[in-house]
Amino acid sequence: MTTTLQWAVWAVVMAVTLGLVARAWKKQASAYTGDELRHPKVILVVALGTGVPFFAAAIAALIFAGKDRWTSLVFLGFAGLGGYLLWEYLVVRYSVSPEGLSYRTLTAGRGFGKWSEVKAVKWSQTSKWFRLELNDGRVVRVSVLMLGLDRLATALIQNANGAVIDPGTRQVLEQCARGNPPSPWG
Repeated sequence: MTTTLQWAVWAVVMAVTLGLVARAWKKQASAYTGDELRHPKVILVVALGTGVPFFAAAIAALIFAGKDRWTSLVFLGFAGLGGYLLWEYLVVRYSVSPEGLSYRTLTAGRGFGKWSEVKAVKWSQTSKWFRLELNDGRVVRVSVLMLGLDRLATALIQNANGAVIDPGTRQVLEQCARGNPPSPWG
């Protein structure tokens, strides 16, 4: 196969895969009725679909590549990305209540922030997350991929001081509250 054809096949496979992931995420997001915000199952599928094959490839490269350990390390790096996604899927949770937001994240640990403690709410178009800054300096980031994002958006609009939400973020929150979150892909 020529190099151009290989890249074309890769691009088609990636486009189809991302399309299927996007469709699965949207379907789960629209049907989700749970009380807490969590990652969709498609994140688990991507994590396992990335981590397991690359880990197996790393072991195979270690066994069959002889003295060339770099190939194995590269595969282990990609397996590590799958492992990170799996860890994120299993750990990260948010729960919205009339009093505030309880959270469990990989970077900020566990905590609770009252709506009255929210100092700033900003939408990051490039990172695809909401950034909530609390009065004591804590920062909580909520990915657009989370199921139940409409509950968070509604709670922020209703309970956070309106002055802490910048106008661009307010528009994104209003769309999320209506069940139309921004696309994580573009």
